[in-house]
Amino acid sequence: MTILQPFSKLLKTIEPLWKIHFEPRVPAEELAKSRTAGSIPSFGFFFLLTLASIIATLGLITNSSAVIIGAMIVAPLMNPILSLSFATATGNWALFLRSGLTIVLGSFLAMGVAFLVTVLSPWDVVGSELLSRTRPTMLDLGIAIAAGAAGAFSLTRMSIASSIAGVAIAVALVPPLCVVGIGLAGGSAMTGVFGNFYVTNLDVAGGASLLFLANLIGITISACLVFVLQSYGSLRKALKSLALGLLVALMLSRPLGTSLHEFAVDNRVQLELHGLHRDGRFRDVNLIHRVDTKLVNGVAYVNIFGAANEEFIEDQKNIDNLDQRIFNAIQPMGVHTMHIAIRIAPIEIFEYRNTSSSYSYQP
Repeated sequence: MTILQPFSKLLKTIEPLWKIHFEPRVPAEELAKSRTAGSIPSFGFFFLLTLASIIATLGLITNSSAVIIGAMIVAPLMNPILSLSFATATGNWALFLRSGLTIVLGSFLAMGVAFLVTVLSPWDVVGSELLSRTRPTMLDLGIAIAAGAAGAFSLTRMSIASSIAGVAIAVALVPPLCVVGIGLAGGSAMTGVFGNFYVTNLDVAGGASLLFLANLIGITISACLVFVLQSYGSLRKALKSLALGLLVALMLSRPLGTSLHEFAVDNRVQLELHGLHRDGRFRDVNLIHRVDTKLVNGVAYVNIFGAANEEFIEDQKNIDNLDQRIFNAIQPMGVHTMHIAIRIAPIEIFEYRNTSSSYSYQP
């Protein structure tokens, strides 16, 4: 009796019961028809995408996450991307070209609508919702890979087909395109607001373009693999297109990896600032609005925006100690040189206590 025999017997006992919970797959012919319909650049597709782009752009301008989520649900851009994945898995080049054309036309439409709405709006101030889509990392690529797999799998099971809306929310497609349009319309005149600070010369369009490409590649590759693993198509037919997709993903991995490193350094700096504030040495630093880090060949350019009382600002030792403490914290993360810019707005704190009245509570 081998060590695996008890596990084999247990598996045979459970298998008949477990098979009950496996839903039947959608027939290949039916899935092919739905993917063909999803790839067509129809009037309905462009109409819904136009409305979704308007909603997303206005949501980004007003910094409303609820409005942006609504735009994600309305936007039909996920359909041709999943059709592109299905075409890759099955080797259907007519479907591949039609899906690709629909994605390209839809992308330019979303950017154009956002550009027009921004030009017509008396607005040039960037909020947190827009800024969060300008610095993608490898984490965003991971989200796109998981979302693409979930989207493809939901198409193959009738009982969970409704979950495709959740997939559209999980991975942002239209909002990054709208950010690109907003960035092209606003240019370098756009201003980011962080508490009491205003920052200009923001690279809005470039970062958002990278986010959209990462989402597109991640969804396409993972969805294609899910289709192949369920015998919709074959790996042999999908190999060339998958190789091209993996090559693009590899090209994107460098800027995404750099952004992830910057994200990690940002978090380490914020953690250090929180620790300094908590242990009392920098208790007079009342609020850190933002930490922004750029890494270039091991050189960290750290920008800290915060607020403190005037006594703290006037004492140069406080700033020097803060400088050294932060460098010591991020040096083990591959940083050999640090250039730090600390912008602290002076504030005055008034403390009010009501001593004229006393209150008591008796149950």
